[in-house]
Amino acid sequence: RWWLVLGAFLLTTAAAAVLILVQTPLYESDAVLLVKFGREFVYQPEVGDRATPIANRNQETLINSEIRILQSDNLIQSVLKSVGVERVYPPQAQNFIQGFLKSLIARVCPPPAGSPQPSDVPDNAAVLQFRQHFIVEAVPTTDVIDVSFTHPEPRVAVAVLDRVLEVFKESHLQAFSDPGVPHFLEAKVAESRGKLEKCEEGVRTFQVQNRDSLDQGELLLHQREVVEAGIKEVDNQIAGLREKLVYLQYQAHSNEQADGVPLQPERDPAVTQAKAHLLELQLTEQKLLASFKESSRQVVSVRKQIDLVKEFLRDQEQGGMNAELGMQIVSAKADLHFQEAKRTSVRRQLDELNAQLEALPRVEESYNKLKRECDSFEKNYQNYKQKLEEARVSQEMDEQKIANISVIQKPGLPSVPVSPRKLLNLAVGMFVGAVLGVSLAFVTDSFGSGKTT
Repeated sequence: RWWLVLGAFLLTTAAAAVLILVQTPLYESDAVLLVKFGREFVYQPEVGDRATPIANRNQETLINSEIRILQSDNLIQSVLKSVGVERVYPPQAQNFIQGFLKSLIARVCPPPAGSPQPSDVPDNAAVLQFRQHFIVEAVPTTDVIDVSFTHPEPRVAVAVLDRVLEVFKESHLQAFSDPGVPHFLEAKVAESRGKLEKCEEGVRTFQVQNRDSLDQGELLLHQREVVEAGIKEVDNQIAGLREKLVYLQYQAHSNEQADGVPLQPERDPAVTQAKAHLLELQLTEQKLLASFKESSRQVVSVRKQIDLVKEFLRDQEQGGMNAELGMQIVSAKADLHFQEAKRTSVRRQLDELNAQLEALPRVEESYNKLKRECDSFEKNYQNYKQKLEEARVSQEMDEQKIANISVIQKPGLPSVPVSPRKLLNLAVGMFVGAVLGVSLAFVTDSFGSGKTT
């Protein structure tokens, strides 16, 4: 039955060849997009303090969001309307009667001026057909998206894909931006500036009305700061002198236990110096008593030094500690007593300043409250002003279509159709024909053998 096999093979191959010739070739244009981490994925609150921005770093979420934008109906309709529905999907040929009736209706009832033409408005059928030829795929483990579109006309495929990329960038910016933010921030800046100016005017009025009390209060506050600093310095001096005195007394005790022959008091230069110092202190005491009372700080301090010098001289007459070391101890004690007396006087001065501040009218508290309010308004004003500048910069970047989307590979003009695959389809047709011919020959032989039997 070789003729049956040959006939089936030739008929099937011829049918496949006719089908290949009848099919419309489709050309595919490809583009590659890179989704970068940009300002669109960083959230900054419009109100409140300038906290740390919140960034979405989930790669899969970002890529899926971009794919949904690419596949949205609004994007497809915008592309079809921009390129032209008739150009992308030309209408089927109409017969003479249909064309005549449509032209007659258009002349009798013309559409209103400015209304979109039917060919310019993409319908659902055009959108569905576009989806069948539009492929968007994410490359695994990357930030790359592959986009392709197939069409019988290669130039139309390129034009459509170019427009897809442009509309996608616009849709991306619209999705991740809020045009109302600058207007909102402008209103908040004006509001906070008005509050700040009103508060500053209130501070100036308060200063004029309470100038004397404020000036006196500021002077007393400055004096109190100076006195407090002096108290700290005196405390440091007292602590140092006490440590020095402890060390000198330890040295004196150690010298008493050591062997040695002390100098005679009348030959010891330290004793001679102490006597001269005692005389000088007594003369100073007499001068002070002529000007101050016996209870004054200056007189009391000089008398304490006189007592210390006399105690030192008595120790020397009794054969006590080393004269030079004793003079150092006397000097340290004198300085210590002086600093303690000075601290008492300075603390008394601080108490007097505090009493004067308490006696002032209660205007300082109100003034500080006004200043704190102005500081708060100033902080809010600067915060909203900075956010407004950032929002305006972001808006300008949106207008210039600066986004985190980069086109790695622009749509290229295809030269070879991707469908139909002529050699593959012809090979499949020949294989099917051969199988069909062999099957028919086997069936025919089977029926022929049965009838002979």
